[in-house]
Amino acid sequence: MRVCRKPAFESSDHFALEIPQQNAHRLIILKGSNLTSPLGQANAFGSMFGSSPISEGIPFDFSGPATPMDSKFSIRGLLQSLPKKLNSSPGSDGITGRMLRCLTLVNLKKILSLVNKIWLSGNIPPIWKHSVIIPILKPGKNASELKSYRPISLTSLLCKTAERMICRRLTDFFLKENIFHPHHFGFLPFRSCESLQMMFLNTLLKARSNKEYIIAASLDIS
Repeated sequence: MRVCRKPAFESSDHFALEIPQQNAHRLIILKGSNLTSPLGQANAFGSMFGSSPISEGIPFDFSGPATPMDSKFSIRGLLQSLPKKLNSSPGSDGITGRMLRCLTLVNLKKILSLVNKIWLSGNIPPIWKHSVIIPILKPGKNASELKSYRPISLTSLLCKTAERMICRRLTDFFLKENIFHPHHFGFLPFRSCESLQMMFLNTLLKARSNKEYIIAASLDIS
């Protein structure tokens, strides 16, 4: 990691940290020293957030024969995966959701060609690995302490679009092959958390009507 000469922290792990304008004036206390400059604050946050980087190593073997899952994506898959919010915060490349939504079909096909090349080659553009980290003050916490902030990561919307295309293909495959558990809810079509609540309520009311007992266990795993 290196000290930069602008109010942003950068490292060799491809992330930058920026201080929101409304937070730049706040006093940050670090080991008894007061940090008031955006440069000092950015580098302090960068050192804290970068102290425990997440390993990117995934021990998968894709050397087997090609399957339909390895085929190219279609323009329909791209259109279904474009950002729904026009004002989505962009990554370091500055590409916004409005830009992608306003592209002509000719330019969308160029984006599709880029995604397919990445998908078939496995070579991810370096800028897609670059994220902008913004510290957000936790509700009710002391604004002068570094630990009172949580980081949010802004990555390329192009990368997020490609991720949604891959996720949609995997989800369709898992549903078709019945890989998901029948009682799996959340992040699946027609299987939201509200669906689970309705099923539980229905089971509860039926048991109450039949004068039966129900034992429920609630686990909060993080």
